[in-house]
Amino acid sequence: MEATMGDTETKGMVRSKAIRVATLLRNRGIEEGNIIVISSKNHLDQTVALLACWFLGAIVAPLHSDYDYEDLKHAVRMLQPKVAFCGNKSSILLHRIMLDINVKCTIITFNEESKQFPTFKKCCELYKEDPNFEVAYISEPSKQPAIIITTLGTETNCKLVAVSHYNLILRYSRLIPRFNKSEKLLSFFPLSCTMHILASCLCFDTTVRLIYFKHFTEKSICKHIQHLKVEHMFIDGELVVKVVANAPLLDYDLTSLKTIFVAGMPLSTTNYAKVCRTFRGVDVNTTYQTIETGMMTEIGQEVFSFNKQKVLSVGKLYPGLKIKILDIRTKQVLGAEQSGEIYVKGAAIMLGYYRDPLATSKAFVKGFYKTGDVGSYDTDGYVYIKGRLSDHVYRSGFLFGLQDIEEVLKLNQSVSEVVCIETFGAIIACVIKKLGHEIKAITLLDFVYDVLPPYKIPSRVIFQDYFPKTVLGVNRKNIIKENITKILLEESLMKDDSLRDDKRSMES
Repeated sequence: MEATMGDTETKGMVRSKAIRVATLLRNRGIEEGNIIVISSKNHLDQTVALLACWFLGAIVAPLHSDYDYEDLKHAVRMLQPKVAFCGNKSSILLHRIMLDINVKCTIITFNEESKQFPTFKKCCELYKEDPNFEVAYISEPSKQPAIIITTLGTETNCKLVAVSHYNLILRYSRLIPRFNKSEKLLSFFPLSCTMHILASCLCFDTTVRLIYFKHFTEKSICKHIQHLKVEHMFIDGELVVKVVANAPLLDYDLTSLKTIFVAGMPLSTTNYAKVCRTFRGVDVNTTYQTIETGMMTEIGQEVFSFNKQKVLSVGKLYPGLKIKILDIRTKQVLGAEQSGEIYVKGAAIMLGYYRDPLATSKAFVKGFYKTGDVGSYDTDGYVYIKGRLSDHVYRSGFLFGLQDIEEVLKLNQSVSEVVCIETFGAIIACVIKKLGHEIKAITLLDFVYDVLPPYKIPSRVIFQDYFPKTVLGVNRKNIIKENITKILLEESLMKDDSLRDDKRSMES
């Protein structure tokens, strides 16, 4: 169901259309293992296209509809898709990319008014449902990709994560026990996020009814929960925090809600507590996951209510997963209560990075996937995350996360956003001021000095107008670091030139 327009389709209708689309694709030469791109805003026919691809054993590559030209071009060059189902914006951009890199790909648009590309609606009308249609048999589900998901690209260029049919089923099976009867599930993730793919599977394989938005605000989210009597919600951590902070929640009856499943950006302990207090009586679940591994742990409101000493954790590992902690410098395996890089092993982990064997080999050590996160586990098996390895530095003999500095700077009322990076051995705090606020760098350094130990004090504060972000609104720290490094290099060169000029002046 599409919440804004009120359009609905039954499972039978979706299946019938998916078979017709699969017949069309088969007649166009699509077969098992071919890659098909889906890139559009969320709508009903996305699920139809998704199922049609799987009916043929084709691999689905959902790409975010707001990707810029370069990100989309990189993905298409790697994927070499045969067909692309697109919204209006993606259709035009993909067509230009196909011409630029000479990739032959049929573009089918969801835009019914298009005259440039064949439309999805007309393609569905070309064929009747074949009662004898047989879906493809996946002979090696643990080795054959079902989907290829693009990483966020916050630290390096985007990678393509291949998730097998078996991987996907294991990820999906962790959600099935949460739902029963004809309950409504509201999803705020795009199809390019695994959570929405799993939600699409739930609505087709169970009696769960999936609802999604094309456009929404914090207020409209509450309005639709009340109007549609929604029982379950999949939502990004950043978005649920905005709802709690900005929506007039007391104006709405949200008592139908049973579960809020928070994924994407993890909630801090403070924000998790705020969400739990705001949605009293609702089971608020937040997870520790990566695109490569799926959900690894989960923590629910029962921990917040009855086991508060564990509230700083992200919960226990799911069955079938193993974890080990390696010392960041020596790579020795550490025990409980000791912090290091987190490695995990289990059947739900990705096949590898698509068409990138070098990156895949670097990501695995003796069957364990290197998460790139720093953390620990306690004697009861609860896992604790302390941030990304790339955000950790050694200074004065101490290892710590740069987010420690970021969290303190965010407490200043003049700071809107902050990203700390290390370059040339120095810690640089990149700060965006709140609109209408003025503050000097020395004032912020004094502010931090009053709270943090000397070894955590930034070497410098540099003010920025904006931070480059991913399509999901996450800061691209790799690009921020590149930009700051260039600034420091230019300043260094200018200083060297000035010193040389002074020296010549003195000699003359």
